[in-house]
Amino acid sequence: MKRLQYIFVFVLLNLLCISDLPAQDCPDGDIILRTQSDIDNFPLDYPNCTEFEYGIRTINDSSNPIQNLDSLIQIKIIHGNLNIRELPNLLSLSGLDSLQYVGGSLELYRVYDLIHLDNLASLTSIGGTFTLRGNSDLT
Repeated sequence: MKRLQYIFVFVLLNLLCISDLPAQDCPDGDIILRTQSDIDNFPLDYPNCTEFEYGIRTINDSSNPIQNLDSLIQIKIIHGNLNIRELPNLLSLSGLDSLQYVGGSLELYRVYDLIHLDNLASLTSIGGTFTLRGNSDLT
């Protein structure tokens, strides 16, 4: 009977240790999102990733151009850089509505059809620089 109690305590302690681990399931390095499919698959590939330890960068692939960032809505914190570059079909930053913190730099470069930054309303802090360049329709 005593042995059974020790096993129970051991199993219980292991379960408590496991439950204290953050449920992140994020990539273990910087990621580059090239296509709309990459964006759309992010919550499927990383369903519990809300706090990203590394950086995120977009590069447009003309065969499947990025038209929205909607599927990134779960991301609240990016500890690295966020570079949104050369996305001629992106009209808004919808999908970044939950983003609260970028630990590195935030760059919006040559997002020609972007007209506002309203979707960054939850962003309270940027650890690095905030760069806006070549966004001709931004008001």
